[in-house]
Amino acid sequence: MALGSWWLRRPAVQLDQASYEVTLALYRVCNQRNTDGLDQVEELLANSQHTDTEPLRTVSSESHDAIQRVIDLAKTGEWDRATRECRMLMDDQVDP
Repeated sequence: MALGSWWLRRPAVQLDQASYEVTLALYRVCNQRNTDGLDQVEELLANSQHTDTEPLRTVSSESHDAIQRVIDLAKTGEWDRATRECRMLMDDQVDP
């Protein structure tokens, strides 16, 4: 319950292009409840942290942590919650 209320009050996370693409893929995976796809997205996220040759493809630490939290929820079987929180990450990118 406390985590849920924290997420509702959490500050908006600004995603760069690379992290937005990962988040979009994660959203599809969560909607489909696709565990194989979840593993692929997690690997994509891990690889995006270590790319020095393509700086535009590197995910920031803040974005990485936010996306990883969603992945962790999905891994515990909380697919609906992961889908909602992933959607909130994407909604954060829209100017009010």
